[in-house]
Amino acid sequence: MAKLDKAVVLYYPSKQVGTNEGTHCGKCMMFVRDHCTVVEGKIDGEDGTCGLYVFGKHMGPDMHGETPKSVVGYETSGPTHCGNCVNYQGDEYSGPCRIVEGTVEYLGCCNGWKEGKANAESIDPYVKENRRK
Repeated sequence: MAKLDKAVVLYYPSKQVGTNEGTHCGKCMMFVRDHCTVVEGKIDGEDGTCGLYVFGKHMGPDMHGETPKSVVGYETSGPTHCGNCVNYQGDEYSGPCRIVEGTVEYLGCCNGWKEGKANAESIDPYVKENRRK
């Protein structure tokens, strides 16, 4: 199987993810208290995430979204980042991915994320938490 271009899977480098925790609705600029301004229904701020994630603080109107969760790939397995994806094959900083072309960052993320850990070694939580300051 050919690997996918980063743009196809909406790959976000760690700078765009914006947090060492990984992507989750509570850090998305479209999240307001318990709902999203784009996605319908109640949203889990801690564990929810979707393909529309954009890091930032909400500053617009408090609207309630109407886009179905199934359309945006909403799931509650977050926070997500390459380091806790079964497809990631790198170290605590960066490396290859089974499905995405080129090098990806440990704290990056994309829509190809699947819960799990490809590497048998555990990454030191202190390194992960403190390297981006």
